[in-house]
Amino acid sequence: MLMALNIRNVTAQRSENNQKNYKKDNFYITSIEIVFFHLS
Repeated sequence: MLMALNIRNVTAQRSENNQKNYKKDNFYITSIEIVFFHLS
């Protein structure tokens, strides 16, 4: 779960530089977090 949070932080920083991909990245991270939730 901590790894997913770290990935989210990195993605948020990258999104500031590239707003166009923000929604796509956010959806991808949310999918990862859902997988982590079901696996834990």
